[in-house]
Amino acid sequence: MFYYLLIVNKNGSLIYDRSLNASLNLSQNETINIASIFYSMHAISAQLTPPGYEKTSDLKLENHGIEILESSSMKLVCHQTLTKIKFIFVTDISTPNSNIKLKFEELYNNYTDLISKNPFYELDMPIRIDAFDEAVSKIFK
Repeated sequence: MFYYLLIVNKNGSLIYDRSLNASLNLSQNETINIASIFYSMHAISAQLTPPGYEKTSDLKLENHGIEILESSSMKLVCHQTLTKIKFIFVTDISTPNSNIKLKFEELYNNYTDLISKNPFYELDMPIRIDAFDEAVSKIFK
């Protein structure tokens, strides 16, 4: 089960957040805190990655920062694109990684089609495009 989606730009700013479960609603302050803390942890872990590190996760394209944080009841999964946009999913601990990867791929395809190719969208600005909201709803329905 997917609980929350956050999208963070290459500078660490939260550009999109969406509750995917009616039982979990975070305030704007809480989502900004989560995004900024995770961005910092991701950047620090990328700096600490030793040379010659072999990728062990089946989730990523290429990333040397934190990919998965797990607790006893949830996990936070980060997919970083080649353009350094981070898609952060908060899911139930039982959600399979293969399912998360499929959702990311579908979401990323919609992101590139509806956001990146949109001439009215300015890079690194908050995403306020209704078609993308509808696509997210459809993907996580």
